[in-house]
Amino acid sequence: MGTTVLFKPTAVQKKALALLKGGAKHILLFGGSRSGKTTVLVMAIIYRALKYAGSRHLICRYRAKDARSSVLRETLMPWLDNTIGKSGYTYLAHESMVTLVNGSEIWIGGLGDREQADKILGHEYNTIYFNEISQLSYAAVTTAYSRLAMRIKGCRNLFYYDCNPGSPLHWAYKIFVLKKTFLSGEQLEKPELYQSMLLNPEDNKANLPEDYISDILDTLPEKQKARFRDGL
Repeated sequence: MGTTVLFKPTAVQKKALALLKGGAKHILLFGGSRSGKTTVLVMAIIYRALKYAGSRHLICRYRAKDARSSVLRETLMPWLDNTIGKSGYTYLAHESMVTLVNGSEIWIGGLGDREQADKILGHEYNTIYFNEISQLSYAAVTTAYSRLAMRIKGCRNLFYYDCNPGSPLHWAYKIFVLKKTFLSGEQLEKPELYQSMLLNPEDNKANLPEDYISDILDTLPEKQKARFRDGL
């Protein structure tokens, strides 16, 4: 085991973690760049995988290679190294799967490629995390819904989502903000199952380079500043 490094969430990130423990089935974290959205959701998956032996979890985005480079290598594996150490898990590159010592699995994949999608959707999961959903179609996401069907005693199956906000015409805005169905526009039958929260770089300032907000995000053109700094 390596030296354990504790995850120290900020005040807003603690609220996000509390939201994950609530009664919602679908939880979306949205907001600006480097706000800690991905870290919060990855840490939640690590916790669930460690707590429920033999459970299976999926992290996916549009392209599998992007999921591997941005989520697996930049967030998941570093935090596994920091929390349980390199001896606590194995990574099978040809499967894009992490196996923990308790038998739990964390799969990484893409929904934009038919062959890749068929591969990862050939399994059942306890958690499905859709990363950067502004790139994902409603059809791709709902196709994966039926795979949240693995049964592990005590483990409540959940959908996680994150994104930098895009167009108000996107399906996620209609569902999570307006609480309406995407296709028909009718009110959701169980809106309480769909919860979302805004996290911005300012909320994660303690974990960012001192000049990241002032010298980078603050100097962006207005449209990009609104999206990546203010989460609009």
